[in-house]
Amino acid sequence: MKKMMKFIFLAIFIFGVFASEEEKNPNHIEEKIRSLHNASFENRDNQELVTLLNIFKKDEHDELIKFLMKGEYQYNQTALHKAAGAENEQIVNTLLNVFDKEENEKLIEFLMKENEDNQTSLHEACYAGNEGIVSSLLNVFYKNDTAKLIKFVMKEDKYKNTALHIAASKRNEQIVNTLLSVFDKEENAKLIEYLMKEDNWKKTALHYASSVWGSYDAQRKNEEIVNTLLNVFDKKDTAKLIEFVMKADEDNKKTALHYASQSKNEQMVNSLLNVFDKEENEKLICEYLMKKDKLKKTALNYAYGYEQIVNVLENKIMVCKLQTITQYFKSQKDDCKTNLGSIIFDDNSQGVKENILPFLIHDYNRENHKI
Repeated sequence: MKKMMKFIFLAIFIFGVFASEEEKNPNHIEEKIRSLHNASFENRDNQELVTLLNIFKKDEHDELIKFLMKGEYQYNQTALHKAAGAENEQIVNTLLNVFDKEENEKLIEFLMKENEDNQTSLHEACYAGNEGIVSSLLNVFYKNDTAKLIKFVMKEDKYKNTALHIAASKRNEQIVNTLLSVFDKEENAKLIEYLMKEDNWKKTALHYASSVWGSYDAQRKNEEIVNTLLNVFDKKDTAKLIEFVMKADEDNKKTALHYASQSKNEQMVNSLLNVFDKEENEKLICEYLMKKDKLKKTALNYAYGYEQIVNVLENKIMVCKLQTITQYFKSQKDDCKTNLGSIIFDDNSQGVKENILPFLIHDYNRENHKI
């Protein structure tokens, strides 16, 4: 009987040693991490994740946190990346709740983790279009963590996409509003910096929001996003707003107006043109209307076939031509003002000559156009 008891104790001891060695084995740890990531995929039961997390005892909490922080070896994704990308809100919240209140710094570090493409779980949630997960991630930050929250929201992936670029391209108005609401009035300069951010193709969120094809509902969503982005700017920020609107991307050399016109969206076209509503911006709107893309096309070229937008753009262009001619007349001596020939054939009147003849022949109306 004593020999039997010795044998049992020896077996338990040996098993314990092997179990301990197995825990230290990198392959075993990797398998655990893989199980954790698999449990974070869509269509997985949250209970599977809870069971896996419960392997760790109360006095092993620090080990559990280290376990969660580990990324998948292939793509360096954490379980939070996978759960956010799979739109599994329940699992996201389970992972976040592992951290105690006093471990908020560690939790923020967990959120800041980037995968192989420098994307955080926020990027993944925006790609998935899940408003609930986006809110859960942002709500991790306390009031005194504002600087870290803004840093989190402004993070760029390897293509320089922010969460705002992604949300705008996915037509998710609610997520766009949630991201912008992170910035208090005191952080207005940071907010404008956020909007101005360009990806690798020199596109801002406005370029993505202005480019839309599809149903009426899709068009409406993009209209709202464009208006939301434009309304961020205060009156004192007009110069920045005009700079924002006039930006052309790198690949196509298109402005937001090109994209809105190409999308045949009259409301977006009007919203973009209304930015130039003051007299001092008249010259800039003329420049904006005449901007050519990579194919040497203006916004008007893309509008043909959609009469309402064509009329809007042509009327604005005609006002620009009238202003050019008016300014030229005002710059001449009185005895030259009635001599159209001297204006048309004057070598110094470049920029006027190509406008004046078509205007005078087709569009001039003495009652409407006073020179």
